[in-house]
Amino acid sequence: MSWIAVDVDLWAHPKMSALPNDTARYGWLVVLSQAKSQKPAGTFASEKHFKEVMGRFGRYMNDYFGARLLFTDAEGRVAINDWQKHQWAWTKQRQREDKKRTSTGHLQDTHVHVQGQGSFRTPLPPLDDTPYVLLTEEEKAQARQKAADELNAKTKARLGVQ
Repeated sequence: MSWIAVDVDLWAHPKMSALPNDTARYGWLVVLSQAKSQKPAGTFASEKHFKEVMGRFGRYMNDYFGARLLFTDAEGRVAINDWQKHQWAWTKQRQREDKKRTSTGHLQDTHVHVQGQGSFRTPLPPLDDTPYVLLTEEEKAQARQKAADELNAKTKARLGVQ
């Protein structure tokens, strides 16, 4: 199975906000997916090839160039900017610069779900070298409830609700 790496902060990146609409932003995920299966990965043979492979999303090609998501390489191929930096082979994952941050990132999930109230993002301290402390399920539940209560209080204060 092939897969691509997508940064969870992709939607907040300035290059994404430079795109004209959500369809173009979704199209970028399709571009990444299609680029993975090209030879070499991350490139399309030409602009014509890009548009053919991308179908309805091909119309955003100039927007992707304008946002510096795409460029034309020395061989005339349409290439994804920084493909090698962001997409990596499983066999080379040990060499990634951000391995330490991403390999423990799941422990820093900042979303708390409260029954009937949805999910809320709560602030957490930045990652550091401090070892993680394993909590019991009860401690986790208490921490989640505390975070949700604090967030609800802040939201109510912002809205002026008692």
